[in-house]
Amino acid sequence: MVLNSSQKEELRRLGYLDRDIAEIGLALDAGEFSFTNEKTHTRISAETAKTKLGTTAFLSGIGRACFHATAMRGDESKGMIFIHRNY
Repeated sequence: MVLNSSQKEELRRLGYLDRDIAEIGLALDAGEFSFTNEKTHTRISAETAKTKLGTTAFLSGIGRACFHATAMRGDESKGMIFIHRNY
């Protein structure tokens, strides 16, 4: 999955610097993240995670996981998604 220009702009709005966005983009493109639906304990694709979370929460989650290894995003109505960077 490659970050498009609107996603990069959203990451800037969230406070990420261009060098951070480059790292996030490389990690996402390389498939370094895994996504798990915490309710069912099943792995899901990046596209499914993005659909369930929405663009902002998805980007916020991968941004955090990129530099801190893990993140949780979602809410009780949609369920939680665990994001893990696979080093």
